[in-house]
Amino acid sequence: MERTVFLIDMQSFYASLEKVFRPDLEEHPVVVAGDPEIRSGVILAACPEAKKWGVQTAEALWEAENKCPRLTVIQPRMQTYLDASVEIAAVFESISDQVEPYSVDVLLSLHQRYLIVYNFFLICCKTSRY
Repeated sequence: MERTVFLIDMQSFYASLEKVFRPDLEEHPVVVAGDPEIRSGVILAACPEAKKWGVQTAEALWEAENKCPRLTVIQPRMQTYLDASVEIAAVFESISDQVEPYSVDVLLSLHQRYLIVYNFFLICCKTSRY
Protein backbone atom coordinates (compact mmCIF):
# COMPACT_ATOMS: atom_id res chain seq x y z
CA MET A 1 0.00 0.00 0.00
CA GLU A 2 1.21 3.50 -0.82
CA ARG A 3 2.29 5.63 2.12
CA THR A 4 2.14 9.38 2.41
CA VAL A 5 4.23 11.57 4.69
CA PHE A 6 2.49 14.69 5.95
CA LEU A 7 4.45 17.68 7.13
CA ILE A 8 2.22 19.56 9.54
CA ASP A 9 3.65 23.05 9.95
CA MET A 10 1.33 25.30 11.91
CA GLN A 11 1.72 28.83 10.60
CA SER A 12 2.38 31.55 13.17
CA PHE A 13 1.55 29.00 15.87
CA TYR A 14 1.86 31.14 19.01
CA ALA A 15 0.11 34.14 17.44
CA SER A 16 -2.60 31.92 15.93
CA LEU A 17 -3.31 30.33 19.30
CA GLU A 18 -3.56 33.74 20.93
CA LYS A 19 -6.14 34.76 18.32
CA VAL A 20 -8.15 31.66 19.18
CA PHE A 21 -8.11 32.71 22.84
CA ARG A 22 -9.02 36.30 21.93
CA PRO A 23 -11.42 36.34 18.96
CA ASP A 24 -11.60 40.16 19.20
CA LEU A 25 -8.06 40.18 17.72
CA GLU A 26 -8.92 38.06 14.67
CA GLU A 27 -8.37 40.83 12.09
CA HIS A 28 -5.63 42.66 14.03
CA PRO A 29 -1.86 42.51 13.57
CA VAL A 30 -0.69 40.38 16.51
CA VAL A 31 2.75 39.29 17.64
CA VAL A 32 3.94 37.19 20.52
CA ALA A 33 7.11 38.74 21.89
CA GLY A 34 9.30 38.84 24.96
CA ASP A 35 9.19 41.77 27.35
CA PRO A 36 11.73 44.43 26.32
CA GLU A 37 11.92 45.62 29.95
CA ILE A 38 13.19 42.22 31.08
CA ARG A 39 15.11 41.15 27.99
CA SER A 40 15.56 42.14 24.38
CA GLY A 41 11.92 41.98 23.24
CA VAL A 42 12.20 39.74 20.17
CA ILE A 43 9.24 38.66 18.01
CA LEU A 44 8.59 34.94 18.54
CA ALA A 45 5.59 34.76 16.20
CA ALA A 46 3.78 37.20 13.93
CA CYS A 47 0.34 36.60 12.44
CA PRO A 48 -0.28 37.13 8.70
CA GLU A 49 -1.86 40.55 9.32
CA ALA A 50 1.34 41.71 11.06
CA LYS A 51 3.48 40.21 8.31
CA LYS A 52 1.60 42.34 5.76
CA TRP A 53 3.16 45.35 7.52
CA GLY A 54 6.63 43.82 7.12
CA VAL A 55 6.87 42.46 10.68
CA GLN A 56 9.12 39.39 10.86
CA THR A 57 9.80 36.65 13.35
CA ALA A 58 13.08 37.18 15.28
CA GLU A 59 12.88 40.94 14.71
CA ALA A 60 13.33 43.38 17.59
CA LEU A 61 10.00 44.49 19.02
CA TRP A 62 10.81 48.18 18.63
CA GLU A 63 11.41 47.67 14.89
CA ALA A 64 8.09 45.84 14.50
CA GLU A 65 6.25 48.59 16.38
CA ASN A 66 7.80 51.21 14.07
CA LYS A 67 6.56 49.28 11.03
CA CYS A 68 3.09 48.66 12.44
CA PRO A 69 1.84 51.20 15.01
CA ARG A 70 -1.41 49.20 15.57
CA LEU A 71 0.54 46.11 16.59
CA THR A 72 -0.92 44.09 19.46
CA VAL A 73 1.88 42.56 21.55
CA ILE A 74 1.17 39.50 23.68
CA GLN A 75 3.56 37.97 26.19
CA PRO A 76 4.39 34.31 25.47
CA ARG A 77 2.63 31.51 27.35
CA MET A 78 4.93 28.61 26.56
CA GLN A 79 3.15 25.96 28.64
CA THR A 80 -0.10 26.76 26.84
CA TYR A 81 1.60 26.39 23.45
CA LEU A 82 3.20 23.10 24.50
CA ASP A 83 -0.14 21.77 25.77
CA ALA A 84 -1.84 22.69 22.48
CA SER A 85 0.97 21.06 20.51
CA VAL A 86 0.55 17.81 22.46
CA GLU A 87 -3.22 17.90 21.87
CA ILE A 88 -2.77 18.45 18.14
CA ALA A 89 -0.22 15.63 17.95
CA ALA A 90 -2.74 13.35 19.70
CA VAL A 91 -5.24 13.96 16.90
CA PHE A 92 -2.70 12.75 14.34
CA GLU A 93 -1.65 9.85 16.59
CA SER A 94 -5.28 8.72 16.59
CA ILE A 95 -5.02 8.05 12.84
CA SER A 96 -1.37 7.02 12.55
CA ASP A 97 1.07 5.26 14.84
CA GLN A 98 3.96 7.03 13.16
CA VAL A 99 3.90 10.67 14.25
CA GLU A 100 7.16 12.46 14.96
CA PRO A 101 7.26 15.86 16.63
CA TYR A 102 9.92 18.04 15.03
CA SER A 103 9.26 21.14 17.11
CA VAL A 104 6.38 22.67 19.06
CA ASP A 105 4.65 23.67 15.81
CA VAL A 106 5.86 21.05 13.30
CA LEU A 107 4.95 17.35 13.08
CA LEU A 108 5.79 14.63 10.58
CA SER A 109 3.15 11.93 10.13
CA LEU A 110 3.18 8.79 7.97
CA HIS A 111 -0.19 7.58 6.64
CA GLN A 112 -1.28 4.63 4.57
CA ARG A 113 -3.96 6.59 2.82
CA TYR A 114 -4.50 10.18 1.75
CA LEU A 115 -6.23 12.52 4.14
CA ILE A 116 -7.76 15.87 3.46
CA VAL A 117 -6.72 18.27 6.19
CA TYR A 118 -8.63 21.51 5.64
CA ASN A 119 -7.98 24.35 8.04
CA PHE A 120 -7.03 21.74 10.61
CA PHE A 121 -5.38 24.08 13.08
CA LEU A 122 -8.36 26.38 13.38
CA ILE A 123 -10.79 23.49 13.78
CA CYS A 124 -8.62 21.76 16.37
CA CYS A 125 -8.11 24.84 18.49
CA LYS A 126 -11.70 26.01 18.37
CA THR A 127 -12.92 22.62 19.56
CA SER A 128 -10.25 22.11 22.21
CA ARG A 129 -10.52 23.00 25.88
CA TYR A 130 -8.15 25.99 25.61
